Amino acid sequence: MVSAQDSSTTENNSTGNAEILFPNQTTNGTTVIVRSVTLPEGGFVGIHSDGYTAGITDTSLMTSSQYLSAGTHQNVSIPIDAGVPGGYANESQLNGTETLTARAYTDSNSNQRFDYLLSENDTGYENESGEVTDTSQVIVPGTRGSPGWTVPTASVDFRDQTTGGKSVTIRRASLPNGGFLVVHDSTYLAPENDSFGSIIGVSDYIPANRNASQVEVELYNVPGRSMNQSRLRTNTTLVAEASLDTNDNREYDFYSSNGTNDTAYTKGSEIVTQPASITLNLNESASQSPPTTVATGQPVNIGPNPNTGILGRISGLFEGPLFTVFIGAAFVLFVVAFVLQVRN
Repeated sequence: MVSAQDSSTTENNSTGNAEILFPNQTTNGTTVIVRSVTLPEGGFVGIHSDGYTAGITDTSLMTSSQYLSAGTHQNVSIPIDAGVPGGYANESQLNGTETLTARAYTDSNSNQRFDYLLSENDTGYENESGEVTDTSQVIVPGTRGSPGWTVPTASVDFRDQTTGGKSVTIRRASLPNGGFLVVHDSTYLAPENDSFGSIIGVSDYIPANRNASQVEVELYNVPGRSMNQSRLRTNTTLVAEASLDTNDNREYDFYSSNGTNDTAYTKGSEIVTQPASITLNLNESASQSPPTTVATGQPVNIGPNPNTGILGRISGLFEGPLFTVFIGAAFVLFVVAFVLQVRN
């Protein structure tokens, strides 16, 4: 693990309140700097994603410092890829400008290892104001969220359609930075406005700057989510959404990150979505598979054909000149056999 105390100085201050100073900063995305932290009994500094400000404590914990002795430490450099023992996040660097929170933690079991997520030890320091934290806007130049950067406009073309209930087809989509096409059920719309629990389908990863067409999305198969059904049960309205791949791992991590990663593309203040009316046809999913198109564009029917294979060969025997010769020979044999029988 890279040292978390590079370029830091320590003052002996083992009395008084814990304090932390985490100012706004610009970084290359691999480290963050805590300007100053006072830990009266020693401990650690944990860095949380913006989920912390929404009340998500454990899964927002991205990385932490090494053990810091009792006292005040200046300019503590914390690598993003240091991680946290038992942690949920696994990031090598920040992928965009983010709001992060630094929190002071104790070493309550005095083993100089950060065990907060592994046990009930190493809880956060508190003072008269509550938890000892500070929040910073961490800017990674040239990435989403940094000054002057705007998300390229995505588009989704999702048409009304009839389906067997196990998948839907998105006619066309453009995702400038790559990502996924996400399908929501009708609870995404008013009055429920549920953008989390409404997700019922996710496409495979779509590369950046590629116009995707006829994208089939399997329903009720969402990474990180358990589903209690496998198909649509009635006619309904579904909503297709364009989603970023914010951590650039080509896997849809919205659920596993509690909504931190792989958020939606936006246009202005609006999320890029398109609703469509879906008509359920149960006979469609039970019927014969549709024709497969070969390179020539001609449909090839899949399934038994009475004019091909063994059936075709048998039926062919009763057609054409071969059948005529066969009948003639049989007639001659019949006549010869009859004559011989009469003579005897």
